[in-house]
Amino acid sequence: MNSSFPLWLYGAGYTDLISVIPPGAELAPGSRMQTSSLGKAPGWRLESGKWAGYSWRTHNATRDDINKWVSSGASFGLRADRFPGLDIDVLDVALANEVEALAKEVLGPAPARYGRKPKRLLVYATAAEPISRMRLWLEKDGASHLVELLGGGQQYLVHGIHPVTNEPYSWDTAGFFPAPAGLTPITRAKVEALFSRIFEKYASEFRVYREGDGYARSNAPTDQKSLRSPTIDALQTIVDKLPNDDKHYPGRDAYIRVGYAIRAAAGDAVEEGYEVFASWAARHAKDGRVSGNPATWREDYNRMKPPFALGWQWLRDEAHRCGHNTAQEDFGAVFPTPAPEQDTLAQAQQNTPGKLPNGDDPGHSLGELLEHSELTEMPPELVPNIAWQGLKTLFSGREKTGKSTLILSGIAAATRGDDFLGSGTSPRTVVWLTEEALRLTVRRAHAMRADPDRLKIVSMGKDPPMQLAHAVGRWSPDIVVIDTLYRYAAIEDENSASQWKPYLVQFDSVTQRGAALVLVIHALKAHEDGRYRGSSALGAWVDVIAEMKNPQAESSVRDIACKGRVDADSFSVRYDNGEFRLLSSEQKQSSKQDARERELVGWVTSGALRGKKYKAAELEAIAVQGLVVKDGGVWRATTADEQAQIAMGQ
Repeated sequence: MNSSFPLWLYGAGYTDLISVIPPGAELAPGSRMQTSSLGKAPGWRLESGKWAGYSWRTHNATRDDINKWVSSGASFGLRADRFPGLDIDVLDVALANEVEALAKEVLGPAPARYGRKPKRLLVYATAAEPISRMRLWLEKDGASHLVELLGGGQQYLVHGIHPVTNEPYSWDTAGFFPAPAGLTPITRAKVEALFSRIFEKYASEFRVYREGDGYARSNAPTDQKSLRSPTIDALQTIVDKLPNDDKHYPGRDAYIRVGYAIRAAAGDAVEEGYEVFASWAARHAKDGRVSGNPATWREDYNRMKPPFALGWQWLRDEAHRCGHNTAQEDFGAVFPTPAPEQDTLAQAQQNTPGKLPNGDDPGHSLGELLEHSELTEMPPELVPNIAWQGLKTLFSGREKTGKSTLILSGIAAATRGDDFLGSGTSPRTVVWLTEEALRLTVRRAHAMRADPDRLKIVSMGKDPPMQLAHAVGRWSPDIVVIDTLYRYAAIEDENSASQWKPYLVQFDSVTQRGAALVLVIHALKAHEDGRYRGSSALGAWVDVIAEMKNPQAESSVRDIACKGRVDADSFSVRYDNGEFRLLSSEQKQSSKQDARERELVGWVTSGALRGKKYKAAELEAIAVQGLVVKDGGVWRATTADEQAQIAMGQ
């Protein structure tokens, strides 16, 4: 393709073109861009002749821009929001050909761009909304192959010089590149189907793993606080469990991925995070990559800047993937350790500052604590109105009023990273311990589109605490839901603080890891309004109490009163077409009025009005609407003919 190709692309309708800094370009003074990014990173030439980055995601190119960029010698990229690209980053010829064949079978035909063969990229169009990035790795014998859907907020090269081969990019279209209308439209579901086919075909031969589900997110980056580890000690402990060899982390990309996760998990403790990263990098079994080269570790670590996408949760998942189960260390109450023989006070007096002999925190001055900025901020809300990172929520309500359905709806949204009750979430791993029949939970979760990989369901058996310990150690969840608490604990006297204590210790082990805990409890029959009236020790121990009030008959509205240590406002929702929707005060009043009218009409229709509580004005109001009529001193429902006549004004 010659230099006129970008102009042809623009004229054909590819107006999302961007300028990319060519290999060998001289960067402007003060530029933070790395020279290793030349030939790949968006940027344009300044009047000085040097190059710098620009706001390529929002800059809409004009024809004059294209001419100017061609004259400057720029390479050209294409924003992937409207034109997603399937990047087959595979250097094995046979494997690259097989993946391309699968892609065209599942997604449809596409023009292929080549840079460093046999790697290639297939260009498609979006059928609806932009698709977010989806990635799949195939790893074996130290080699790592990546298949990546580049989508919303990303770009890829369409014209210019490849930074490694120093040869021009080429296409398989023989000079007949299709206009946008000629591209095959694809959806997230189709890409999901492709990735499933790749997994099925290669799972027995390669280690296959994924990142990203393609669902469109808001433009806001991942909540950075949610990526942090509870402490640097906890971060060091989990990183110590990660091997550093080509079997588990082949190639530089895998090494960098671990580094980014450590940097994000360290939060404001940047230098402490580097020490953790360096301890892991130094364990690599071979020279030739990074082992024995602290200068490389430091240079790589310093380039890792926020916003980050991976962090504490990813590192925990990796530790479990590598065979580490933390159940025993998480739940001392379930797996007890021998008590120390020496007097506790004597041990404390001999202990050096940092930790008491039993692992407890000896305390700190307020000044020391204020050095950790995260301690002055509200914990992230993992499920809007329901779950907060590191906190405990007790959700109370009468049986069969919809409390579990509401919570599961929010959990399902959080596993996908979708909005819930009008607020955004990030993808979360959830453990749901349930007392109901397993098939019921599975059917409901599937109907609510819970992510099948992130929702872990445990059916309570003989020893629920042991099941919870194993589940937390196996999956390192962000959120744990126990439905219901009384089935889990089997407490004989719910008002006995001593009987609750061992369970509270277990639950503390969950939240101290940074997970949110939601405890579902049935309100006593004596409390028809759904208010929690159980153990005062339990009520004082949780951070938030959410009480679902008994709904009106025939009403799809649920009122939830919240109180606790965080700013949790009471709220109302309506269950509508399989989804819960947050109601404003006006919508709430209107829904209540509708439910009351249906209730009154039901009483009149069934002849059950006598003995019911109502006001004459209520019946007169629905009579004006033509729903009921007083006939011979007795209220009755209007017939269809009467309602039709009223509608016509007769």
